[in-house]
Amino acid sequence: GGRRKDHIGGIQTRSGREGRGALKEERPAVSVIIPVYGAEAYLDQCITSVLAQSLRDLEIILVDDGSKDRSGDICDAYEKKDDRIRVHHQENEGLMRAWQKGVLLSRGAYLYFLDADDWLEEGALAALYRALSFSGKKEIICSNGLIDPGDGREKERLKKQTHALPPGVYEKEALQTQVKEKILGNERRTVDVSRCMKLFTRELITENVKYCEDRIRFGEDLNITLPAILSCERLVVLSGHHDYHYRFRRQSMVHAYDRGLYENVKHLDAVIRNILQEKFREEGIAEVDPSQMADQEKVWLMTYVLKNEIRSTEAGTLTRAVRICQKEQLREMLEKYRLQAKAPVNRMLLFFMRHPGKMLAWLDR
Repeated sequence: GGRRKDHIGGIQTRSGREGRGALKEERPAVSVIIPVYGAEAYLDQCITSVLAQSLRDLEIILVDDGSKDRSGDICDAYEKKDDRIRVHHQENEGLMRAWQKGVLLSRGAYLYFLDADDWLEEGALAALYRALSFSGKKEIICSNGLIDPGDGREKERLKKQTHALPPGVYEKEALQTQVKEKILGNERRTVDVSRCMKLFTRELITENVKYCEDRIRFGEDLNITLPAILSCERLVVLSGHHDYHYRFRRQSMVHAYDRGLYENVKHLDAVIRNILQEKFREEGIAEVDPSQMADQEKVWLMTYVLKNEIRSTEAGTLTRAVRICQKEQLREMLEKYRLQAKAPVNRMLLFFMRHPGKMLAWLDR
């Protein structure tokens, strides 16, 4: 709006002249949305890392999604300590519903998502906020992450999570050709599609929430980040800034055998196809066939399905993996699009997809 902005250390904030009470009526610069479920062991570190941010003009929305542990009490205790925090308790509805509720309750012009077992470096939000153009464009600012087991290892030894897209500012033609036309279908995603590690113009989330499918449990962030990226007018990838600590937990949903994963990926594939068709039409992206992009993405999603099957300790696992390859016509897709893998494990899985019959014959010996 037209209100006066103060510059503090190069970061735009709202004027603090009216004192703390008056600020309540105004829109915070950034809403940090934290869905919380069963995270009592990690929640202190998470919330403390947000309260310590050098960007002060925040509101923090904690959505307790029916936690059975002490998470809800921890949230309430923090709400009493800092008036930037608001807590909402609800019955367990799942991660996607929890962050959506956070969006509904939030007032910030920009939205940032953080998971309750992760945490931030203290300059994380300031770096993202500084990279905004404040030009009225719908923007996404992306930082980078660290995969951190949380065992106190020095930062230098942690695995870095970056985007395949080189750091820089992408608008107009560069945004179209280097980002939108290449957003999916590659072994390594052009932009990491996690909803975390990114600052979004509010409307990019609120206008695209309609694509979110509750049934999807694996890859669910694609539901929102894919349409948001395809709708944005400016995308920035910061250089360095590995400011998001993503806690790696062996037993987390991502890393254990998941009986429903194949069905989940089929639902996800349908959602991706729908988003690509609609957004390519809306954005006038004509150089790339959305069906081809979806097919190629499906091959890479199927590598997760196969890895998951291999993790299973049940009998008949490999036979089931072979049947999936045949049913999904993965060999035909690989031949049609000449897909190649760089990562050794993916090279092996693509070989498996190309020769499922041979694998079956070998198994039946």
